[in-house]
Amino acid sequence: MADSENKLVAEAKEAVERLQTFDPGSLEQRDRLGHDMAFSEAPAHASKIIHLFQQIPTDKISILPDNYINDIKGHASNVESLFNEIMEFSVVVESNEPARNRKETLINRLSKQAQSSFASLMQIISYLNIDQYRLSNLVSSFNDRMEEALEEARRSVENAKRESDAITEQLENRLVAADSTLEGIRRVAAESGVTQQAHHFSTQAHEFARQASNWLCATVCMSAAMLAYTLVLVLGFNIEYIRPTNTLEAIQLFGGKAALFSVLAFAVALSARNYLSNKHNETINRHRQNALMTFSALAGAAHTPENRDVILAHASASIFTPQETGFTKSNTASSAPLVGLMERVARSSSNAGAQSSAG
Repeated sequence: MADSENKLVAEAKEAVERLQTFDPGSLEQRDRLGHDMAFSEAPAHASKIIHLFQQIPTDKISILPDNYINDIKGHASNVESLFNEIMEFSVVVESNEPARNRKETLINRLSKQAQSSFASLMQIISYLNIDQYRLSNLVSSFNDRMEEALEEARRSVENAKRESDAITEQLENRLVAADSTLEGIRRVAAESGVTQQAHHFSTQAHEFARQASNWLCATVCMSAAMLAYTLVLVLGFNIEYIRPTNTLEAIQLFGGKAALFSVLAFAVALSARNYLSNKHNETINRHRQNALMTFSALAGAAHTPENRDVILAHASASIFTPQETGFTKSNTASSAPLVGLMERVARSSSNAGAQSSAG
């Protein structure tokens, strides 16, 4: 039974393969039969039939039931037999039927055979090729989708890269702007703090300048009064009214004159001393104001914390220690403890900053 099945499959394969390789143009036979009797329409019908059989995968014929294999073999044999009749057609033949009629009959049979074979083998061909078609469609669909996905991914990556570059550039610009703004805020805050502190010294300097002007006026007035009184004392002996007549009156007059002269001298000295003191305080506060206003520039020029500490110590000493101004005498010995204290504070601050940096 198995041998007969293998034989049937082999015969069907051979018949189909012979048709798949058949040349439909050879059916025309124009050279042998001439122009009038050539089968001009046969190649077109034969091409349809051959193309139909070319859709049959011969390696899959064995999966078909025997009746379907017989159908394939039968149609292949009929087509091959019809092709042989056309190839063996002869004009000179002992027959009552004219050659032209026999030719038309063969062409009609070939046309009907194409329709019959298509109707019978269409379902078999579809069944044999369904996996191939499905696989081809799946592969084609998969390739299309893969290409679309790759293109979409490529576009997404490019868009993401462009957006990332734009965001990075914006962040860098904002970082630069933020650093610039922060530096400006720090500078303005520092200048504002220094200016605010310097304003106190400026206010005090103005106040001491105003008081110094008042005491200068008082000194000038007292000096003028003393000068006038001195003139009176020098020229008063010629005045009859105040000339003493005895020793007691002379003593009283001298005592009064001495007392008034002492009061005027004390008033002149006090006014001058207060003027010099206020002028000294004005000069000191101006000096402290200038020291604060220039501290930021000096601290900015120092590139290390140690240099800043040194500048801070000297600036503090310049601000808070007594200074020589020429208006009053300064006790430099009393300023030594204050200078030592500021130096110890600066050193302790430097050591604490170093320990925090190391930690």
